[in-house]
Amino acid sequence: MIRAIAIDDDQLALTIIERYCDMLDFIVIEKTFTCTDKARKYLSQFPVDLLFLDIDMPVRSGIDFYRSLHQDIPVIFTTAYSKYAIDGFDLHATDYLLKPFSPERFVIAMERSRKQFTFFSPMLQHCRVAVRADYKLLWINSENILLIEGADDYIKIHLENKSVVTTRMSMGSILQKLPSGLFVRVHRSYIVPRQRVRASYGQTVQIDDFVIPVGDTYKTVIRQLV
Repeated sequence: MIRAIAIDDDQLALTIIERYCDMLDFIVIEKTFTCTDKARKYLSQFPVDLLFLDIDMPVRSGIDFYRSLHQDIPVIFTTAYSKYAIDGFDLHATDYLLKPFSPERFVIAMERSRKQFTFFSPMLQHCRVAVRADYKLLWINSENILLIEGADDYIKIHLENKSVVTTRMSMGSILQKLPSGLFVRVHRSYIVPRQRVRASYGQTVQIDDFVIPVGDTYKTVIRQLV
């Protein structure tokens, strides 16, 4: 599922994007904004997979806003002015929707986005990790992992079905088995999947009901996650 937000100073334009997204089963609009400042605050806490971004915004253009982000988020620019098209594609935008755009044209843009999303996340969708627990070899789908917790010479793998797999293994060893770039160590005792992080505050990150400390050595990780 592609998680997106939409930013436009025209509320009607936001309503249309929400309506078009409702027609598709692979995307959800988590929030809409008429102000880039509020959108920035949201993005600092909640990572998303896609931005719908109007270009002709008051105070600051959507292009300037996107350039100022410290996150590499795929973007679909939406605007009533074709003159911004070159700027949009210079920023490697997924697509450029010229208002008013039809449902059919919107679907084309979303198919492009879905192909991009699938290309960049296949390892998360398909990787399985082998661990020994309870005197047998278990295969764990990496996309089902909520977090990994270190406990002396053992690790606890917390899964989304609330079960926990305990195995004798070091944090470094399990990190090497996981899909490269999709999991990150945030503490000497915790490894988390990047896409599961829903919020950060202080020196903690939140995944579902877990609030996980970020160690002093890993402070820069917070900026990478959100």
